[in-house]
Amino acid sequence: MEAFTINESSESSSESNSNKDYLAKIVMLDNPYSDFLISTYRQQKTWCKKVETTLRQITNGLLGRSSMHFPPMKPIQRRFIHELSQCFNIFAESQDPEPKRSVFIKIEINSKCPQFSLEEVSLAMQRVNDIEKRKQENKRILEEQKNYLENPFFNAIIIKDVFFGVNLIEIENFVIELANQLPNFINPMIKLMDDGSYLLYSESSNNNLELQEDLYDLISILPELLQSRNLAFSCYVCKIDPTASVIVKLDKTKSNKSTRNVTPEPGLDEEIEKPIDESTYNWY
Repeated sequence: MEAFTINESSESSSESNSNKDYLAKIVMLDNPYSDFLISTYRQQKTWCKKVETTLRQITNGLLGRSSMHFPPMKPIQRRFIHELSQCFNIFAESQDPEPKRSVFIKIEINSKCPQFSLEEVSLAMQRVNDIEKRKQENKRILEEQKNYLENPFFNAIIIKDVFFGVNLIEIENFVIELANQLPNFINPMIKLMDDGSYLLYSESSNNNLELQEDLYDLISILPELLQSRNLAFSCYVCKIDPTASVIVKLDKTKSNKSTRNVTPEPGLDEEIEKPIDESTYNWY
Protein backbone atom coordinates (compact mmCIF):
# COMPACT_ATOMS: atom_id res chain seq x y z
CA MET A 1 0.00 0.00 0.00
CA GLU A 2 1.52 3.31 -1.05
CA ALA A 3 0.19 5.55 1.70
CA PHE A 4 2.21 8.66 1.02
CA THR A 5 3.37 10.02 -2.31
CA ILE A 6 5.99 12.73 -2.18
CA ASN A 7 5.92 14.06 -5.66
CA GLU A 8 7.83 17.13 -6.76
CA SER A 9 5.09 18.36 -9.10
CA SER A 10 2.84 19.38 -6.19
CA GLU A 11 2.32 23.00 -5.18
CA SER A 12 5.44 24.60 -3.76
CA SER A 13 3.97 26.86 -1.07
CA SER A 14 5.69 27.18 2.29
CA GLU A 15 2.99 25.12 4.00
CA SER A 16 3.14 22.47 1.31
CA ASN A 17 6.93 22.23 1.59
CA SER A 18 6.67 21.87 5.37
CA ASN A 19 4.17 19.03 4.92
CA LYS A 20 6.47 17.32 2.43
CA ASP A 21 9.39 17.62 4.83
CA TYR A 22 7.28 16.07 7.58
CA LEU A 23 6.06 13.23 5.35
CA ALA A 24 9.61 12.54 4.18
CA LYS A 25 10.72 12.06 7.77
CA ILE A 26 7.74 9.75 8.44
CA VAL A 27 8.62 7.65 5.40
CA MET A 28 12.26 7.36 6.48
CA LEU A 29 11.18 6.05 9.91
CA ASP A 30 9.62 3.04 8.17
CA ASN A 31 12.23 2.56 5.47
CA PRO A 32 12.95 -1.16 4.91
CA TYR A 33 15.31 -0.62 1.96
CA SER A 34 19.10 -0.70 2.10
CA ASP A 35 21.31 1.99 0.58
CA PHE A 36 22.24 -0.52 -2.11
CA LEU A 37 18.60 -0.96 -3.12
CA ILE A 38 17.97 2.78 -3.33
CA SER A 39 21.21 3.41 -5.21
CA THR A 40 20.46 0.65 -7.73
CA TYR A 41 16.89 1.87 -8.13
CA ARG A 42 18.07 5.39 -8.98
CA GLN A 43 20.41 4.01 -11.65
CA GLN A 44 18.00 1.48 -13.22
CA LYS A 45 14.51 2.72 -12.42
CA THR A 46 12.62 0.90 -15.17
CA TRP A 47 14.09 -2.53 -14.41
CA CYS A 48 13.89 -2.08 -10.62
CA LYS A 49 10.26 -0.94 -10.79
CA LYS A 50 9.45 -4.03 -12.86
CA VAL A 51 11.02 -6.31 -10.22
CA GLU A 52 9.27 -4.48 -7.39
CA THR A 53 5.91 -4.70 -9.17
CA THR A 54 6.41 -8.44 -9.65
CA LEU A 55 7.14 -8.94 -5.95
CA ARG A 56 4.09 -6.89 -4.96
CA GLN A 57 1.86 -8.81 -7.35
CA ILE A 58 3.01 -12.26 -6.22
CA THR A 59 2.71 -11.20 -2.55
CA ASN A 60 -0.85 -9.96 -3.10
CA GLY A 61 -1.78 -13.16 -4.99
CA LEU A 62 -2.26 -11.36 -8.31
CA LEU A 63 -0.03 -13.76 -10.29
CA GLY A 64 -2.07 -16.86 -9.42
CA ARG A 65 0.98 -18.65 -8.02
CA SER A 66 3.19 -18.61 -4.95
CA SER A 67 6.63 -18.97 -6.60
CA MET A 68 8.49 -18.07 -9.78
CA HIS A 69 11.89 -18.02 -11.51
CA PHE A 70 13.42 -14.82 -12.78
CA PRO A 71 15.38 -15.12 -16.05
CA PRO A 72 19.19 -15.45 -15.86
CA MET A 73 20.83 -12.15 -14.95
CA LYS A 74 24.00 -10.47 -13.71
CA PRO A 75 25.20 -10.91 -10.10
CA ILE A 76 24.36 -7.33 -9.15
CA GLN A 77 20.79 -7.80 -10.39
CA ARG A 78 20.47 -11.05 -8.46
CA ARG A 79 21.70 -9.26 -5.36
CA PHE A 80 19.02 -6.60 -5.88
CA ILE A 81 16.28 -9.26 -6.03
CA HIS A 82 17.65 -11.02 -2.94
CA GLU A 83 17.74 -7.83 -0.86
CA LEU A 84 14.38 -6.60 -2.10
CA SER A 85 12.81 -10.00 -1.37
CA GLN A 86 13.96 -9.68 2.24
CA CYS A 87 11.92 -6.46 2.50
CA PHE A 88 8.83 -8.49 1.47
CA ASN A 89 9.74 -11.52 3.68
CA ILE A 90 9.88 -13.55 0.47
CA PHE A 91 12.18 -16.56 0.22
CA ALA A 92 14.83 -16.04 -2.48
CA GLU A 93 17.50 -18.42 -3.74
CA SER A 94 19.96 -18.28 -6.64
CA GLN A 95 19.91 -21.43 -8.72
CA ASP A 96 21.80 -22.99 -11.65
CA PRO A 97 25.45 -22.31 -12.59
CA GLU A 98 26.64 -19.37 -14.65
CA PRO A 99 25.79 -18.14 -17.23
CA LYS A 100 22.23 -19.36 -16.58
CA ARG A 101 22.21 -18.55 -12.88
CA SER A 102 18.89 -17.03 -11.84
CA VAL A 103 16.82 -16.24 -8.76
CA PHE A 104 13.94 -18.37 -7.51
CA ILE A 105 11.43 -16.70 -5.17
CA LYS A 106 8.58 -18.12 -3.09
CA ILE A 107 6.11 -16.31 -0.86
CA GLU A 108 5.86 -17.42 2.76
CA ILE A 109 3.14 -17.19 5.39
CA ASN A 110 4.52 -13.92 6.73
CA SER A 111 5.21 -12.34 3.36
CA LYS A 112 3.81 -8.80 2.99
CA CYS A 113 4.38 -5.68 0.93
CA PRO A 114 6.34 -2.81 2.46
CA GLN A 115 4.19 0.25 3.22
CA PHE A 116 6.27 2.50 0.99
CA SER A 117 7.59 1.92 -2.51
CA LEU A 118 11.18 2.35 -3.65
CA GLU A 119 10.13 5.54 -5.44
CA GLU A 120 8.60 7.04 -2.31
CA VAL A 121 11.59 6.17 -0.15
CA SER A 122 14.01 7.45 -2.78
CA LEU A 123 12.22 10.82 -2.90
CA ALA A 124 11.94 10.94 0.87
CA MET A 125 15.62 10.16 1.30
CA GLN A 126 16.55 12.93 -1.13
CA ARG A 127 14.28 15.36 0.67
CA VAL A 128 15.70 14.48 4.08
CA ASN A 129 19.20 14.95 2.70
CA ASP A 130 18.16 18.34 1.34
CA ILE A 131 16.72 19.26 4.74
CA GLU A 132 20.04 18.40 6.36
CA LYS A 133 21.95 20.43 3.78
CA ARG A 134 19.68 23.43 4.44
CA LYS A 135 20.26 23.05 8.17
CA GLN A 136 24.01 22.98 7.70
CA GLU A 137 23.88 25.99 5.37
CA ASN A 138 21.70 27.94 7.80
CA LYS A 139 24.03 27.01 10.63
CA ARG A 140 27.00 28.25 8.61
CA ILE A 141 25.25 31.55 7.79
CA LEU A 142 24.24 32.10 11.42
CA GLU A 143 27.80 31.41 12.54
CA GLU A 144 29.14 33.89 10.00
CA GLN A 145 26.61 36.51 11.12
CA LYS A 146 27.48 35.88 14.78
CA ASN A 147 31.18 36.31 14.11
CA TYR A 148 30.46 39.40 12.04
CA LEU A 149 28.29 41.00 14.72
CA GLU A 150 30.77 40.16 17.47
CA ASN A 151 33.45 42.01 15.57
CA PRO A 152 34.03 45.23 17.57
CA PHE A 153 34.85 47.52 14.65
CA PHE A 154 32.65 50.00 12.83
CA ASN A 155 32.32 49.47 9.09
CA ALA A 156 30.07 52.17 7.56
CA ILE A 157 28.86 55.76 7.73
CA ILE A 158 25.21 56.73 7.93
CA ILE A 159 24.24 60.13 6.44
CA LYS A 160 21.15 61.49 8.18
CA ASP A 161 18.94 64.56 8.15
CA VAL A 162 19.25 64.89 4.38
CA PHE A 163 18.18 68.21 2.86
CA PHE A 164 14.79 68.24 1.15
CA GLY A 165 15.04 67.33 -2.54
CA VAL A 166 18.50 65.72 -2.33
CA ASN A 167 18.63 62.42 -4.17
CA LEU A 168 20.87 59.36 -4.31
CA ILE A 169 22.87 60.52 -7.33
CA GLU A 170 23.80 63.81 -5.65
CA ILE A 171 24.99 62.00 -2.52
CA GLU A 172 26.93 59.46 -4.59
CA ASN A 173 28.65 62.03 -6.78
CA PHE A 174 29.96 63.90 -3.78
CA VAL A 175 30.68 61.24 -1.14
CA ILE A 176 32.08 58.44 -3.30
CA GLU A 177 34.88 60.70 -4.53
CA LEU A 178 35.96 61.33 -0.95
CA ALA A 179 35.64 57.68 0.06
CA ASN A 180 37.80 56.58 -2.86
CA GLN A 181 40.74 58.32 -1.21
CA LEU A 182 40.62 55.95 1.77
CA PRO A 183 43.09 53.06 1.36
CA ASN A 184 40.96 50.36 3.02
CA PHE A 185 37.59 51.45 1.69
CA ILE A 186 37.26 49.02 -1.24
CA ASN A 187 34.66 49.97 -3.84
CA PRO A 188 32.59 52.38 -1.70
CA MET A 189 28.82 52.30 -2.30
CA ILE A 190 25.82 54.38 -1.27
CA LYS A 191 22.50 52.81 -0.32
CA LEU A 192 19.19 54.55 0.36
CA MET A 193 17.74 53.29 3.65
CA ASP A 194 14.07 52.93 4.52
CA ASP A 195 14.11 56.01 6.76
CA GLY A 196 15.46 58.25 3.98
CA SER A 197 19.04 58.30 5.25
CA TYR A 198 21.98 57.19 3.10
CA LEU A 199 24.47 54.47 3.99
CA LEU A 200 28.10 54.64 2.85
CA TYR A 201 29.71 51.22 3.07
CA SER A 202 32.46 49.15 1.48
CA GLU A 203 32.05 46.17 -0.82
CA SER A 204 34.95 44.57 1.04
CA SER A 205 33.94 42.03 3.67
CA ASN A 206 36.89 43.10 5.82
CA ASN A 207 35.62 44.49 9.09
CA ASN A 208 38.77 45.57 10.88
CA LEU A 209 40.66 48.34 12.61
CA GLU A 210 42.11 49.72 9.36
CA LEU A 211 38.67 50.20 7.85
CA GLN A 212 37.40 51.78 11.05
CA GLU A 213 40.31 54.25 11.01
CA ASP A 214 39.40 55.16 7.44
CA LEU A 215 35.85 55.89 8.54
CA TYR A 216 36.92 58.14 11.39
CA ASP A 217 39.30 59.94 9.03
CA LEU A 218 36.39 60.67 6.71
CA ILE A 219 33.91 61.55 9.46
CA SER A 220 36.30 64.22 10.73
CA ILE A 221 35.56 66.36 7.67
CA LEU A 222 32.38 64.94 6.15
CA PRO A 223 29.68 66.64 8.29
CA GLU A 224 30.87 70.18 7.48
CA LEU A 225 31.30 69.33 3.80
CA LEU A 226 27.79 67.89 3.56
CA GLN A 227 26.35 70.99 5.16
CA SER A 228 28.36 73.34 2.93
CA ARG A 229 26.97 71.51 -0.10
CA ASN A 230 23.40 71.63 1.28
CA LEU A 231 23.23 67.83 1.17
CA ALA A 232 22.75 66.76 4.80
CA PHE A 233 23.01 68.02 8.36
CA SER A 234 24.72 65.06 10.04
CA CYS A 235 26.52 61.75 9.61
CA TYR A 236 27.85 59.11 11.97
CA VAL A 237 30.15 56.12 11.96
CA CYS A 238 28.13 52.95 12.39
CA LYS A 239 28.23 49.19 12.30
CA ILE A 240 26.02 47.30 9.82
CA ASP A 241 25.07 43.68 9.30
CA PRO A 242 26.47 41.61 6.38
CA THR A 243 23.48 42.50 4.17
CA ALA A 244 24.01 46.25 4.66
CA SER A 245 20.37 46.59 5.67
CA VAL A 246 20.50 46.80 9.47
CA ILE A 247 22.42 49.31 11.57
CA VAL A 248 23.64 47.34 14.55
CA LYS A 249 25.47 50.13 16.36
CA LEU A 250 25.82 53.89 15.97
CA ASP A 251 28.63 56.11 17.23
CA LYS A 252 27.17 59.59 17.82
CA THR A 253 30.23 60.90 19.59
CA LYS A 254 31.80 63.67 17.54
CA SER A 255 35.22 62.50 16.37
CA ASN A 256 37.71 64.94 14.86
CA LYS A 257 40.72 62.69 15.30
CA SER A 258 42.23 61.71 11.99
CA THR A 259 45.26 59.49 11.46
CA ARG A 260 45.41 60.07 7.70
CA ASN A 261 44.66 63.02 5.49
CA VAL A 262 41.49 63.04 3.42
CA THR A 263 41.48 65.87 0.94
CA PRO A 264 38.07 67.47 0.39
CA GLU A 265 36.97 68.44 -3.06
CA PRO A 266 38.70 71.72 -4.10
CA GLY A 267 36.75 74.81 -3.06
CA LEU A 268 34.52 72.94 -0.60
CA ASP A 269 36.57 73.31 2.55
CA GLU A 270 35.99 76.34 4.67
CA GLU A 271 38.41 79.18 4.14
CA ILE A 272 40.88 79.40 6.99
CA GLU A 273 41.45 82.91 8.27
CA LYS A 274 45.12 83.90 7.91
CA PRO A 275 46.89 85.79 10.71
CA ILE A 276 47.15 89.56 10.20
CA ASP A 277 50.45 90.79 8.86
CA GLU A 278 51.11 93.71 11.10
CA SER A 279 53.78 95.05 8.75
CA THR A 280 51.09 96.19 6.34
CA TYR A 281 49.65 98.64 8.88
CA ASN A 282 50.86 102.14 9.56
CA TRP A 283 50.86 102.53 13.27
CA TYR A 284 50.16 105.92 14.84
